[in-house]
Amino acid sequence: MELLEIKVGAFVLLLALAYAGGVLPLRFGASPRSAQIFSLSNAFAGGLFIAVGLIHMLGDGAEGFDEADVGTDYPLELAIATAGFLGILLLEAVVAGRVRAGLGETHQRESAETSAGVRARLLTVVLSVHSLMAGIAIGAETEVAAAVAILVAIVAHKGPEGYALGISLQQAGTPRRALIRSVMTYAVMTPVGIVLGTVLATALTGRTNLVFEAVFDSLAAGTFIYVATFGVLKDEFAAPEMLGRKYLGAALGAVLIAVVSIWA
Repeated sequence: MELLEIKVGAFVLLLALAYAGGVLPLRFGASPRSAQIFSLSNAFAGGLFIAVGLIHMLGDGAEGFDEADVGTDYPLELAIATAGFLGILLLEAVVAGRVRAGLGETHQRESAETSAGVRARLLTVVLSVHSLMAGIAIGAETEVAAAVAILVAIVAHKGPEGYALGISLQQAGTPRRALIRSVMTYAVMTPVGIVLGTVLATALTGRTNLVFEAVFDSLAAGTFIYVATFGVLKDEFAAPEMLGRKYLGAALGAVLIAVVSIWA
């Protein structure tokens, strides 16, 4: 299959999965059965994400810098990955945390519904940033196997992530039309990222393209590791239910990417 076909398929599939997951609570709500399924899917996706970041993207970043002959022995891919990790941590833990703290300080002047609404909007922003970065990671790839490895990780995570957003918006009392608009905003970010990454990878040539791909592979590795650890596995394993099955799911996800990376 051609790389362009992979990217077009990813564009459509990820848009549909994100939207379907986000609007699912409007039809089914947060049933115990659906919560179990999405929890196991999330654990599996966490394993996929951490393996994509550590095994695949960091390796590609190091290889890209070597091919571009940047003239330094400094581990640029690790430094850039660290910056990506810290950037998402800044957005999600510090910026969003300060907003939540502000809500706590003014809780006497705000209703619980208003506070929940602000938290839901913050979640929309954070997930949208994650989604944009993931889309650029697919778009920037120049090899089919590499693009497929990233796509598999994102597909496994997209539905549960959209569902979590939809539940958050619904519990905040968001009107139906506003909920759908927020979900659609989140859903289009990965396709937008795919287009942006593809355009940049096509426009840049030679050594410049090698450096761009190496930098972005390294940056995306840091964000994928953050999503896997702070965004998925931490929350899933904080809950005492199905710990063995969650671990098995996460391990299977990591093994899958490790095997795929043999040909990536």
